[in-house]
Amino acid sequence: MTQLVDNIQTYPSNKLLFRDAGPILSTRSLEKNHERLSELLHPGMSVLDIGCGSGSITRGIAEKVIPNGQVIGIDISDNLILEAYNRYKNISNLSFKVGDIYSLPIDRQFDLVFAGRIFHWLKRPYDALSKMIEYVKPGGRIIIHEPNIEQLVWQPNPPNSFKLFYNAFLEWRSQLQLDNTMGDKLSQMFANAGLINIVETQQPEITNSSDPDFKIRVKIWEDIMTIHGSQLIQYGLVSDQQMLQARKDFKKWLANSATYQSVSFIAVDAIVPT
Repeated sequence: MTQLVDNIQTYPSNKLLFRDAGPILSTRSLEKNHERLSELLHPGMSVLDIGCGSGSITRGIAEKVIPNGQVIGIDISDNLILEAYNRYKNISNLSFKVGDIYSLPIDRQFDLVFAGRIFHWLKRPYDALSKMIEYVKPGGRIIIHEPNIEQLVWQPNPPNSFKLFYNAFLEWRSQLQLDNTMGDKLSQMFANAGLINIVETQQPEITNSSDPDFKIRVKIWEDIMTIHGSQLIQYGLVSDQQMLQARKDFKKWLANSATYQSVSFIAVDAIVPT
């Protein structure tokens, strides 16, 4: 039976300003979205998944390390941890806890520590990496999977009103000291932290209109507009009218015209020296 942490806590939102949420989380899988991580897993490993969301990838990790392997998934969102628990409570080698990457509720080390899609939402990524290293056994491995959100391709081109929002979104993130090109920075971060045997794997996420989850995956930008539009307006980067137009035009484009999206993702893994 999966263990759910008893004392669920809410952590400061300024540490993790946005996480992918909603139906898109359930469309992701270990095999489809994390090929390099999948290659590194083997039976009997202990694994910590930081930023596990609703647990779909964490479940895949647990399946790869049986028998005798153990997996813990950590996320800052109590709602996502509850969802993960309800979905996967019958997987005996998998447990979930609410936790902050800067202060993990864990008192052990692991063969492998993984974090996916969270570093580009952290203001203190070097501190987060240092914390991850503490939870890896000497000779164990760290792997982080991150995008460069300045390198997106859509076909056909989305409406100009959405491009205005997209550029304003990148500027807003920069003003908050969040790194839009985090994926490209990981290898140097690993080297600076003293990790060895660094391997960088390009893993672009490509979806097209023939994929059954295409609209769910591209719709994340509509969700981002809903979540962050008011903040961009407060920063003076867009007007109310521009946000309304961007939402309207993007929704129409997604329903009637969109055929392709590509997002640059990079997985970087390395060994913690003995």
